[in-house]
Amino acid sequence: MKSKYSVQAVSLLLVLCVMAALAMLTSDTFAGVLPECDSVDMSKDRRIGNIWAKPGFNIKQFSAIVVDRPGISSLPENAKLNYNEYAEIFQFNMMDKLKTSGYFKSVTSNKTAVDNNTLLLKSEIIEMNPGSTAARWAVGFGAGRGAVSVKSCLLAGGTEVVMCWHGRNVDISSLNGRALLDRGTSVLADRLYMYIDRLYNTGQ
Repeated sequence: MKSKYSVQAVSLLLVLCVMAALAMLTSDTFAGVLPECDSVDMSKDRRIGNIWAKPGFNIKQFSAIVVDRPGISSLPENAKLNYNEYAEIFQFNMMDKLKTSGYFKSVTSNKTAVDNNTLLLKSEIIEMNPGSTAARWAVGFGAGRGAVSVKSCLLAGGTEVVMCWHGRNVDISSLNGRALLDRGTSVLADRLYMYIDRLYNTGQ
């Protein structure tokens, strides 16, 4: 009996530690990452993430969009993770969704194509944490959770900030670390596209 309660106590302690760490992980933690969005007042959308659009911004005025590969310079060194791979996944998913939407005549990754009729989608992966598969299996209660976080902005003509977005996906499933990060990266691409889709269809 005593052993059972000891395990529960340790489990509860781990959960409290994780919750405390997450509480400290605010948007201010990432100030200076994608500084184009540091001065805007983003609002929270439960499904999409933190969002902001410049008043009067009309995405339909632009006939082309350039999807830049997300930066990874904010991530800590980790020999076990190929951050470039996840940057490519995010870029590919965004380009695929935008091409399928038909909202733009041109969807490319070529930054030399930016002109006054073009939007530049610029992103930065700011968190790529596989968590602990063992803790997710053995402890549960949110212990060992992994997370992926991305900040993005749209620049009209490649210079004027017209949209900002910050998404974070936390995963407590039993997936291994790599699969968890793959899914998190794809989920965030889905959420960013949802916001772009909403801007196109509602203007908000």
